[in-house]
Amino acid sequence: AIILPKIILPMKIAIASSGLGHVARGIETWALDTANALQREGVDVTLFAAGEVESDASLVVLPCIRRRTPLSNLIVNVMPPFTWRWGLKAGYGLEQLTFWRRLRRKLNEGQFDILHVQDPMIADLCRRDRSRGRVRTKEILAHGTEEPLDFLAHFDYLQHLAPWHLQQSIKQLRGEGRIIGSRIITPNMDTRGVNLGGLFRLRKSPPRFTPQQSTSPNNGALANCSSSCAAQNNSVSPRPFWTAMPNFVDTELYCPVEDESDKKLLRRNLRIPEKAFVIGTAAAIKKHHKRIDYLIREFANYCHFVANGALANGSSSCAAHNHSAFLVIAGSEQTDTEELQALAAELCPDRIKFLVDHPHERMPALLRCYDVFVLTSLFEMMPIALLEAIATGLPVITNNHPVLEWMGGPGGIRPDMKTDGALASALASLTPTKVDSLGLSAREHALKNFSVTAVTEQYVNYYKQILAEQS
Repeated sequence: AIILPKIILPMKIAIASSGLGHVARGIETWALDTANALQREGVDVTLFAAGEVESDASLVVLPCIRRRTPLSNLIVNVMPPFTWRWGLKAGYGLEQLTFWRRLRRKLNEGQFDILHVQDPMIADLCRRDRSRGRVRTKEILAHGTEEPLDFLAHFDYLQHLAPWHLQQSIKQLRGEGRIIGSRIITPNMDTRGVNLGGLFRLRKSPPRFTPQQSTSPNNGALANCSSSCAAQNNSVSPRPFWTAMPNFVDTELYCPVEDESDKKLLRRNLRIPEKAFVIGTAAAIKKHHKRIDYLIREFANYCHFVANGALANGSSSCAAHNHSAFLVIAGSEQTDTEELQALAAELCPDRIKFLVDHPHERMPALLRCYDVFVLTSLFEMMPIALLEAIATGLPVITNNHPVLEWMGGPGGIRPDMKTDGALASALASLTPTKVDSLGLSAREHALKNFSVTAVTEQYVNYYKQILAEQS
Protein backbone atom coordinates (compact mmCIF):
# COMPACT_ATOMS: atom_id res chain seq x y z
CA ALA A 1 0.00 0.00 0.00
CA ILE A 2 1.16 3.54 -0.78
CA ILE A 3 1.14 5.85 2.23
CA LEU A 4 0.42 9.41 1.15
CA PRO A 5 1.95 12.27 3.13
CA LYS A 6 -0.47 14.21 5.33
CA ILE A 7 -1.59 17.43 3.68
CA ILE A 8 -0.86 20.45 5.88
CA LEU A 9 -3.28 23.30 5.40
CA PRO A 10 -1.66 26.73 4.72
CA MET A 11 -2.42 28.32 8.09
CA LYS A 12 -0.73 28.46 11.48
CA ILE A 13 -3.08 28.03 14.41
CA ALA A 14 -2.31 28.50 18.10
CA ILE A 15 -4.49 26.91 20.79
CA ALA A 16 -3.72 28.13 24.29
CA SER A 17 -4.80 27.72 27.90
CA SER A 18 -3.08 29.19 30.95
CA GLY A 19 -4.53 26.45 33.16
CA LEU A 20 -3.60 23.46 31.01
CA GLY A 21 -1.10 21.35 32.88
CA HIS A 22 -2.25 22.21 36.40
CA VAL A 23 -6.05 22.73 36.32
CA ALA A 24 -8.75 20.28 35.22
CA ARG A 25 -11.79 22.15 33.90
CA GLY A 26 -13.78 22.35 30.69
CA ILE A 27 -11.56 25.12 29.30
CA GLU A 28 -8.40 23.06 29.66
CA THR A 29 -10.05 19.93 28.26
CA TRP A 30 -11.30 21.91 25.27
CA ALA A 31 -7.81 23.28 24.52
CA LEU A 32 -6.13 19.87 24.57
CA ASP A 33 -8.87 18.08 22.63
CA THR A 34 -9.12 20.85 20.03
CA ALA A 35 -5.38 20.90 19.37
CA ASN A 36 -5.31 17.11 19.01
CA ALA A 37 -8.30 17.12 16.65
CA LEU A 38 -6.88 19.86 14.44
CA GLN A 39 -3.54 18.06 14.26
CA ARG A 40 -5.28 14.91 13.03
CA GLU A 41 -7.09 16.98 10.40
CA GLY A 42 -3.78 18.21 8.95
CA VAL A 43 -3.77 21.69 10.46
CA ASP A 44 -0.44 23.25 11.47
CA VAL A 45 -1.36 23.73 15.12
CA THR A 46 0.67 24.44 18.25
CA LEU A 47 -0.67 23.96 21.77
CA PHE A 48 0.52 26.46 24.39
CA ALA A 49 0.12 25.31 27.98
CA ALA A 50 1.38 26.15 31.45
CA GLY A 51 2.57 22.60 32.15
CA GLU A 52 3.48 19.33 30.50
CA VAL A 53 0.63 17.36 28.94
CA GLU A 54 0.46 14.54 26.41
CA SER A 55 -0.64 15.95 23.07
CA ASP A 56 -0.63 14.95 19.41
CA ALA A 57 0.06 18.58 18.50
CA SER A 58 3.32 20.46 19.00
CA LEU A 59 3.45 21.52 22.65
CA VAL A 60 5.07 24.66 24.03
CA VAL A 61 5.11 25.13 27.82
CA LEU A 62 5.01 28.74 28.99
CA PRO A 63 5.77 29.37 32.68
CA CYS A 64 3.41 31.77 34.41
CA ILE A 65 2.28 32.73 37.90
CA ARG A 66 -0.28 30.02 38.51
CA ARG A 67 -3.48 30.72 40.41
CA ARG A 68 -3.82 29.56 44.02
CA THR A 69 -0.07 29.40 44.60
CA PRO A 70 1.65 31.23 47.49
CA LEU A 71 3.21 33.75 45.08
CA SER A 72 -0.09 34.38 43.34
CA ASN A 73 -1.94 34.83 46.64
CA LEU A 74 0.74 37.25 47.88
CA ILE A 75 0.58 39.43 44.77
CA VAL A 76 -3.22 39.50 44.76
CA ASN A 77 -3.31 40.51 48.43
CA VAL A 78 -0.76 43.35 48.22
CA MET A 79 -1.97 44.92 44.97
CA PRO A 80 -4.02 48.15 45.28
CA PRO A 81 -7.76 47.80 44.58
CA PHE A 82 -7.66 49.68 41.25
CA THR A 83 -5.34 47.03 39.73
CA TRP A 84 -8.33 44.74 39.18
CA ARG A 85 -8.50 46.45 35.77
CA TRP A 86 -5.33 44.59 34.78
CA GLY A 87 -6.30 41.31 36.37
CA LEU A 88 -3.98 41.72 39.34
CA LYS A 89 -6.61 41.30 42.07
CA ALA A 90 -7.55 37.74 41.10
CA GLY A 91 -5.38 34.67 40.79
CA TYR A 92 -6.89 33.63 37.46
CA GLY A 93 -6.40 37.12 36.01
CA LEU A 94 -2.79 37.26 37.16
CA GLU A 95 -2.18 33.84 35.64
CA GLN A 96 -3.61 34.86 32.26
CA LEU A 97 -1.67 38.14 32.24
CA THR A 98 1.72 36.54 32.93
CA PHE A 99 0.96 33.71 30.52
CA TRP A 100 0.10 36.21 27.78
CA ARG A 101 3.42 38.06 28.14
CA ARG A 102 5.28 34.94 27.06
CA LEU A 103 2.62 33.81 24.58
CA ARG A 104 2.74 37.12 22.67
CA ARG A 105 6.46 36.68 22.03
CA LYS A 106 5.89 33.14 20.72
CA LEU A 107 3.04 34.25 18.45
CA ASN A 108 5.26 36.88 16.87
CA GLU A 109 8.24 34.58 16.51
CA GLY A 110 6.15 31.83 14.91
CA GLN A 111 4.05 34.23 12.78
CA PHE A 112 0.81 32.54 13.82
CA ASP A 113 -2.31 33.48 11.89
CA ILE A 114 -4.95 32.71 14.52
CA LEU A 115 -5.08 32.27 18.29
CA HIS A 116 -8.12 30.25 19.41
CA VAL A 117 -8.81 30.33 23.17
CA GLN A 118 -11.51 30.01 25.80
CA ASP A 119 -9.64 32.02 28.46
CA PRO A 120 -11.39 35.40 28.10
CA MET A 121 -8.59 37.64 29.36
CA ILE A 122 -5.99 36.07 27.07
CA ALA A 123 -8.28 36.73 24.10
CA ASP A 124 -8.82 40.32 25.21
CA LEU A 125 -5.11 40.97 25.73
CA CYS A 126 -4.41 39.65 22.23
CA ARG A 127 -7.17 41.87 20.83
CA ARG A 128 -5.74 44.95 22.55
CA ASP A 129 -2.16 44.26 21.45
CA ARG A 130 -3.28 43.52 17.89
CA SER A 131 -5.04 46.88 17.73
CA ARG A 132 -1.78 48.53 18.86
CA GLY A 133 0.32 46.67 16.30
CA ARG A 134 2.18 44.57 18.87
CA VAL A 135 0.97 41.27 17.42
CA ARG A 136 -0.47 40.30 14.02
CA THR A 137 -2.28 37.14 15.19
CA LYS A 138 -6.08 37.32 15.08
CA GLU A 139 -7.78 36.07 18.22
CA ILE A 140 -10.94 33.96 18.42
CA LEU A 141 -12.70 33.83 21.76
CA ALA A 142 -14.68 30.62 22.17
CA HIS A 143 -17.16 32.00 24.66
CA GLY A 144 -18.05 29.53 27.37
CA THR A 145 -17.67 31.55 30.57
CA GLU A 146 -20.82 33.74 30.58
CA GLU A 147 -19.01 37.04 29.98
CA PRO A 148 -21.28 40.12 29.69
CA LEU A 149 -22.17 41.42 26.26
CA ASP A 150 -20.35 44.67 26.95
CA PHE A 151 -17.12 42.65 27.07
CA LEU A 152 -17.98 40.45 24.08
CA ALA A 153 -18.89 43.42 21.87
CA HIS A 154 -15.20 44.35 21.59
CA PHE A 155 -14.36 41.19 19.66
CA ASP A 156 -14.36 40.90 15.89
CA TYR A 157 -14.00 37.12 16.06
CA LEU A 158 -16.33 35.44 18.53
CA GLN A 159 -17.44 31.83 18.71
CA HIS A 160 -20.63 31.17 20.60
CA LEU A 161 -21.07 27.53 21.57
CA ALA A 162 -24.76 27.27 20.67
CA PRO A 163 -27.03 29.06 18.17
CA TRP A 164 -29.23 30.34 21.02
CA HIS A 165 -26.29 32.23 22.56
CA LEU A 166 -25.56 33.90 19.21
CA GLN A 167 -29.23 34.71 18.73
CA GLN A 168 -29.49 36.35 22.15
CA SER A 169 -26.36 38.45 21.61
CA ILE A 170 -27.61 39.70 18.24
CA LYS A 171 -31.01 40.44 19.71
CA GLN A 172 -29.50 42.44 22.55
CA LEU A 173 -27.16 44.36 20.25
CA ARG A 174 -30.06 45.26 17.98
CA GLY A 175 -32.28 46.24 20.88
CA GLU A 176 -30.51 47.36 24.01
CA GLY A 177 -27.25 47.88 22.13
CA ARG A 178 -28.93 50.13 19.52
CA ILE A 179 -27.06 49.19 16.38
CA ILE A 180 -27.19 52.07 13.91
CA GLY A 181 -26.03 51.09 10.44
CA SER A 182 -22.50 49.75 10.74
CA ARG A 183 -21.97 51.17 14.23
CA ILE A 184 -22.64 49.56 17.59
CA ILE A 185 -23.45 51.55 20.68
CA THR A 186 -23.13 49.46 23.81
CA PRO A 187 -23.80 50.61 27.36
CA ASN A 188 -20.89 50.07 29.70
CA MET A 189 -22.79 47.65 31.90
CA ASP A 190 -21.73 44.64 33.92
CA THR A 191 -23.88 41.51 34.28
CA ARG A 192 -25.79 42.94 37.24
CA GLY A 193 -26.93 45.94 35.22
CA VAL A 194 -24.80 48.45 37.13
CA ASN A 195 -23.59 51.30 34.95
CA LEU A 196 -19.83 51.19 35.37
CA GLY A 197 -18.85 54.20 33.31
CA GLY A 198 -21.94 56.37 33.34
CA LEU A 199 -21.67 56.90 29.58
CA PHE A 200 -22.47 55.02 26.39
CA ARG A 201 -19.49 53.98 24.33
CA LEU A 202 -19.61 54.24 20.53
CA ARG A 203 -17.74 51.53 18.67
CA LYS A 204 -17.31 51.47 14.90
CA SER A 205 -17.78 48.10 13.27
CA PRO A 206 -17.49 48.37 9.47
CA PRO A 207 -18.79 45.23 7.71
CA ARG A 208 -16.09 43.50 5.70
CA PHE A 209 -18.31 40.92 4.00
CA THR A 210 -21.62 41.30 2.21
CA PRO A 211 -24.66 40.30 4.30
CA GLN A 212 -24.97 37.00 2.44
CA GLN A 213 -21.35 36.13 3.13
CA SER A 214 -21.42 37.27 6.73
CA THR A 215 -23.88 34.58 7.78
CA SER A 216 -21.95 31.71 6.25
CA PRO A 217 -19.89 30.83 9.35
CA ASN A 218 -23.14 30.03 11.16
CA ASN A 219 -24.74 27.82 8.53
CA GLY A 220 -23.38 24.54 9.85
CA ALA A 221 -24.39 25.21 13.42
CA LEU A 222 -27.76 26.73 12.63
CA ALA A 223 -28.68 23.85 10.36
CA ASN A 224 -28.50 21.59 13.40
CA CYS A 225 -30.57 23.86 15.61
CA SER A 226 -34.27 23.38 16.18
CA SER A 227 -36.45 25.03 13.55
CA SER A 228 -37.67 27.70 15.95
CA CYS A 229 -34.13 28.56 17.01
CA ALA A 230 -32.85 28.66 13.44
CA ALA A 231 -35.74 30.82 12.27
CA GLN A 232 -34.84 33.47 14.82
CA ASN A 233 -31.21 33.49 13.70
CA ASN A 234 -31.82 34.29 10.04
CA SER A 235 -31.10 37.95 10.60
CA VAL A 236 -27.64 39.14 9.61
CA SER A 237 -25.15 39.30 12.45
CA PRO A 238 -24.03 42.86 13.27
CA ARG A 239 -20.48 41.47 13.46
CA PRO A 240 -19.51 39.56 10.29
CA PHE A 241 -17.33 37.03 12.09
CA TRP A 242 -19.50 36.18 15.04
CA THR A 243 -20.51 32.57 14.71
CA ALA A 244 -21.97 29.56 16.53
CA MET A 245 -19.95 26.36 16.62
CA PRO A 246 -20.34 23.71 19.33
CA ASN A 247 -17.85 21.76 21.37
CA PHE A 248 -17.24 18.25 20.10
CA VAL A 249 -17.11 14.82 21.67
CA ASP A 250 -15.00 11.81 20.75
CA THR A 251 -17.73 9.45 19.54
CA GLU A 252 -15.26 6.56 19.31
CA LEU A 253 -14.21 6.89 22.94
CA TYR A 254 -17.74 7.64 24.16
CA CYS A 255 -19.88 4.93 22.61
CA PRO A 256 -22.66 2.55 23.70
CA VAL A 257 -21.86 -0.66 25.53
CA GLU A 258 -21.82 -3.53 23.05
CA ASP A 259 -23.03 -6.27 25.35
CA GLU A 260 -25.10 -6.31 28.54
CA SER A 261 -22.53 -8.61 30.14
CA ASP A 262 -19.95 -5.86 29.63
CA LYS A 263 -22.23 -3.40 31.44
CA LYS A 264 -22.61 -5.81 34.37
CA LEU A 265 -18.83 -6.21 34.59
CA LEU A 266 -18.33 -2.43 34.61
CA ARG A 267 -20.94 -2.07 37.34
CA ARG A 268 -19.33 -4.82 39.38
CA ASN A 269 -15.99 -3.04 39.25
CA LEU A 270 -17.60 0.17 40.51
CA ARG A 271 -19.77 -1.62 43.10
CA ILE A 272 -22.97 -0.59 41.39
CA PRO A 273 -25.86 -3.10 41.54
CA GLU A 274 -25.65 -5.14 38.33
CA LYS A 275 -29.39 -5.43 37.74
CA ALA A 276 -30.48 -1.99 38.94
CA PHE A 277 -32.05 0.72 36.78
CA VAL A 278 -29.17 3.19 37.02
CA ILE A 279 -29.82 6.92 36.81
CA GLY A 280 -26.61 8.90 36.64
CA THR A 281 -25.19 12.38 36.42
CA ALA A 282 -21.76 14.01 36.05
CA ALA A 283 -21.54 17.46 37.63
CA ALA A 284 -19.87 19.36 40.44
CA ILE A 285 -21.45 18.04 43.64
CA LYS A 286 -23.06 21.23 44.89
CA LYS A 287 -26.44 22.85 45.38
CA HIS A 288 -25.85 26.12 43.55
CA HIS A 289 -26.31 25.91 39.77
CA LYS A 290 -25.89 22.11 39.51
CA ARG A 291 -28.79 21.62 41.97
CA ILE A 292 -27.72 18.20 43.21
CA ASP A 293 -30.07 18.66 46.18
CA TYR A 294 -33.00 18.83 43.73
CA LEU A 295 -31.74 15.67 42.02
CA ILE A 296 -31.57 13.79 45.33
CA ARG A 297 -35.06 14.87 46.41
CA GLU A 298 -36.59 14.01 43.03
CA PHE A 299 -34.92 10.61 43.03
CA ALA A 300 -36.22 9.94 46.52
CA ASN A 301 -39.71 10.99 45.38
CA TYR A 302 -39.47 8.62 42.42
CA CYS A 303 -38.27 5.69 44.53
CA HIS A 304 -40.88 6.21 47.25
CA PHE A 305 -43.90 6.40 45.01
CA VAL A 306 -42.92 4.16 42.11
CA ALA A 307 -43.73 1.09 44.17
CA ASN A 308 -47.26 2.43 44.71
CA GLY A 309 -47.76 3.12 41.02
CA ALA A 310 -48.11 6.86 41.43
CA LEU A 311 -45.98 9.90 42.15
CA ALA A 312 -46.63 12.58 44.73
CA ASN A 313 -48.10 14.87 42.07
CA GLY A 314 -50.65 12.21 41.07
CA SER A 315 -49.10 11.10 37.76
CA SER A 316 -49.04 7.39 37.05
CA SER A 317 -45.80 5.45 37.10
CA CYS A 318 -44.57 3.20 34.33
CA ALA A 319 -41.18 2.08 35.60
CA ALA A 320 -38.47 1.26 33.06
CA HIS A 321 -36.99 -1.45 35.23
CA ASN A 322 -37.86 -4.63 37.02
CA HIS A 323 -35.40 -3.96 39.81
CA SER A 324 -34.58 -1.16 42.22
CA ALA A 325 -33.57 2.25 40.92
CA PHE A 326 -30.05 3.42 41.77
CA LEU A 327 -28.56 6.92 41.49
CA VAL A 328 -24.88 7.61 40.74
CA ILE A 329 -23.52 11.13 41.26
CA ALA A 330 -20.02 11.69 39.85
CA GLY A 331 -18.31 15.05 40.17
CA SER A 332 -15.81 17.27 41.87
CA GLU A 333 -15.95 17.91 45.61
CA GLN A 334 -17.38 21.26 46.69
CA THR A 335 -17.90 23.01 50.02
CA ASP A 336 -21.42 21.56 50.37
CA THR A 337 -20.66 18.03 49.13
CA GLU A 338 -20.76 16.53 52.64
CA GLU A 339 -24.12 18.18 53.27
CA LEU A 340 -25.49 16.61 50.09
CA GLN A 341 -24.12 13.21 51.05
CA ALA A 342 -25.93 13.53 54.38
CA LEU A 343 -29.16 14.44 52.57
CA ALA A 344 -28.83 11.37 50.36
CA ALA A 345 -28.22 9.12 53.36
CA GLU A 346 -31.32 10.52 55.05
CA LEU A 347 -33.73 10.29 52.10
CA CYS A 348 -32.48 7.26 50.20
CA PRO A 349 -29.96 5.17 52.12
CA ASP A 350 -28.13 2.53 50.06
CA ARG A 351 -29.61 3.77 46.79
CA ILE A 352 -27.30 6.68 46.02
CA LYS A 353 -23.60 6.37 45.28
CA PHE A 354 -21.20 9.33 45.18
CA LEU A 355 -18.06 9.16 43.06
CA VAL A 356 -16.20 12.22 44.31
CA ASP A 357 -13.47 13.55 41.99
CA HIS A 358 -13.95 10.60 39.66
CA PRO A 359 -11.08 10.72 37.09
CA HIS A 360 -12.18 12.05 33.72
CA GLU A 361 -10.33 9.29 31.87
CA ARG A 362 -12.67 6.79 33.55
CA MET A 363 -15.85 8.60 32.52
CA PRO A 364 -16.43 6.55 29.31
CA ALA A 365 -16.67 3.34 31.36
CA LEU A 366 -18.86 4.99 33.99
CA LEU A 367 -21.35 6.32 31.45
CA ARG A 368 -21.71 2.82 30.01
CA CYS A 369 -22.95 1.77 33.45
CA TYR A 370 -25.87 4.21 33.26
CA ASP A 371 -29.32 3.57 31.83
CA VAL A 372 -30.28 7.25 31.69
CA PHE A 373 -28.38 10.51 32.21
CA VAL A 374 -29.79 13.45 34.16
CA LEU A 375 -28.58 17.05 34.38
CA THR A 376 -30.53 19.20 36.84
CA SER A 377 -28.98 22.66 36.24
CA LEU A 378 -31.50 25.10 34.80
CA PHE A 379 -29.04 26.72 32.38
CA GLU A 380 -25.67 25.79 30.87
CA MET A 381 -23.38 27.30 28.25
CA MET A 382 -22.59 23.89 26.74
CA PRO A 383 -21.84 21.07 29.19
CA ILE A 384 -19.33 18.53 27.90
CA ALA A 385 -20.85 15.83 30.13
CA LEU A 386 -24.13 16.06 28.23
CA LEU A 387 -22.34 15.54 24.91
CA GLU A 388 -20.52 12.54 26.36
CA ALA A 389 -23.84 11.09 27.52
CA ILE A 390 -25.61 11.32 24.16
CA ALA A 391 -22.53 9.94 22.40
CA THR A 392 -22.71 6.95 24.77
CA GLY A 393 -26.28 6.41 23.58
CA LEU A 394 -28.05 7.43 26.78
CA PRO A 395 -31.45 9.07 27.01
CA VAL A 396 -30.90 12.46 28.62
CA ILE A 397 -33.25 14.35 30.92
CA THR A 398 -32.54 18.08 31.18
CA ASN A 399 -34.36 21.29 31.93
CA ASN A 400 -36.38 22.79 29.10
CA HIS A 401 -33.82 25.48 28.23
CA PRO A 402 -33.18 26.09 24.47
CA VAL A 403 -29.47 25.20 24.65
CA LEU A 404 -30.11 21.97 26.55
CA GLU A 405 -32.98 21.11 24.21
CA TRP A 406 -30.73 21.63 21.18
CA MET A 407 -27.96 19.51 22.68
CA GLY A 408 -30.21 16.64 23.73
CA GLY A 409 -32.10 16.63 20.44
CA PRO A 410 -34.45 13.71 19.77
CA GLY A 411 -32.81 11.68 22.53
CA GLY A 412 -33.89 14.06 25.27
CA ILE A 413 -36.76 14.56 27.69
CA ARG A 414 -37.12 18.15 28.87
CA PRO A 415 -39.37 18.77 31.89
CA ASP A 416 -39.56 22.12 33.64
CA MET A 417 -37.11 21.44 36.45
CA LYS A 418 -38.07 24.60 38.27
CA THR A 419 -41.08 22.55 39.36
CA ASP A 420 -41.02 19.99 42.16
CA GLY A 421 -41.95 16.54 40.89
CA ALA A 422 -41.06 17.30 37.25
CA LEU A 423 -37.95 15.11 37.16
CA ALA A 424 -39.60 12.29 39.09
CA SER A 425 -42.48 12.29 36.60
CA ALA A 426 -40.06 12.23 33.67
CA LEU A 427 -38.27 9.23 35.15
CA ALA A 428 -41.57 7.47 35.76
CA SER A 429 -42.56 7.94 32.10
CA LEU A 430 -39.67 5.79 30.90
CA THR A 431 -40.35 2.28 29.64
CA PRO A 432 -37.68 -0.18 28.44
CA THR A 433 -38.73 0.43 24.84
CA LYS A 434 -38.59 4.20 25.29
CA VAL A 435 -35.16 4.02 26.89
CA ASP A 436 -33.81 2.04 23.93
CA SER A 437 -35.44 4.31 21.35
CA LEU A 438 -34.25 7.54 22.95
CA GLY A 439 -30.77 6.11 23.36
CA LEU A 440 -30.49 5.29 19.65
CA SER A 441 -31.72 8.77 18.73
CA ALA A 442 -29.22 10.38 21.11
CA ARG A 443 -26.32 8.48 19.56
CA GLU A 444 -27.35 9.42 16.01
CA HIS A 445 -27.72 13.07 17.07
CA ALA A 446 -24.20 13.08 18.53
CA LEU A 447 -22.65 11.50 15.44
CA LYS A 448 -24.32 13.97 13.10
CA ASN A 449 -23.79 17.20 15.00
CA PHE A 450 -21.08 16.87 17.64
CA SER A 451 -18.51 14.39 16.35
CA VAL A 452 -14.87 15.46 16.08
CA THR A 453 -14.97 15.42 12.28
CA ALA A 454 -18.20 17.43 12.04
CA VAL A 455 -17.04 20.19 14.37
CA THR A 456 -13.40 20.49 13.30
CA GLU A 457 -14.60 20.90 9.72
CA GLN A 458 -16.57 23.94 10.92
CA TYR A 459 -13.48 25.23 12.74
CA VAL A 460 -11.27 24.95 9.66
CA ASN A 461 -13.86 26.65 7.44
CA TYR A 462 -14.13 29.46 9.98
CA TYR A 463 -10.37 29.90 10.04
CA LYS A 464 -10.29 30.08 6.25
CA GLN A 465 -12.97 32.78 6.17
CA ILE A 466 -11.10 34.87 8.75
CA LEU A 467 -7.84 34.57 6.83
CA ALA A 468 -9.60 35.53 3.60
CA GLU A 469 -10.78 38.78 5.20
CA GLN A 470 -9.57 41.92 3.46
CA SER A 471 -7.28 43.92 5.71
